[in-house]
Amino acid sequence: IQEFLTRQSKRRNKIKRARSHMQQYQNYLMKYLLPAFILAFISCWVVLRHNSNTKSQFISNKKQLHSHKEQKNIAVLHVGPHKTGTSAIQSVTKLFMDTFQEDNYIIIDYDFNFLRGMGAGRATHNIAMCSCPEDSSEHKKCNMDVLNATKYALPAESNIILSHESLDRECIDPNKVRSVLYPKWDVKVVVTYRRFFEWITSFHKQNHRTDNDHSKHGKKSHFW
Repeated sequence: IQEFLTRQSKRRNKIKRARSHMQQYQNYLMKYLLPAFILAFISCWVVLRHNSNTKSQFISNKKQLHSHKEQKNIAVLHVGPHKTGTSAIQSVTKLFMDTFQEDNYIIIDYDFNFLRGMGAGRATHNIAMCSCPEDSSEHKKCNMDVLNATKYALPAESNIILSHESLDRECIDPNKVRSVLYPKWDVKVVVTYRRFFEWITSFHKQNHRTDNDHSKHGKKSHFW
């Protein structure tokens, strides 16, 4: 019995040290890497904006040679995946909505002039859920009225940005997502990459934390 209790005590100590190290690493990520990530995203947008202006000038100069081709607006489809800074990207895009509008980009999930009352993120999330097979659990979350309203309200005269991490679900049929946007827009898919050991730390914490923010009774809060 004494040996068993000793082993259990050592095991608990290892678990405590592991949790402590993970918490320290998480604090490091939040303190140093998240601000750097946001700054990098803004810098990338400045470069993209400059390239967009250059591309527009090039198209204007070649317009006579390609007058028979229709120039489509762009639909930026940010698909996550989960735990790769999607929420940070969405927060930044929402913060700079006016700047995006100056470049004729509409942030669909936050611009209520087009999608009134649907709630932040609901339009793109609903597209994702409706793109899963009808017999799947995800499709039960699909609201066809919202999907039809989204198709009707999307402004074809503008570039649009849709962002939701639920678009990384395995059940999603890309052709169904494409049918919402094509042929009105030239669709550009954006996928975020995060180094594995950074991602797995965040993923583990999301799956196993027992804080009061996600559970009133101290139970585990599950991510998927």
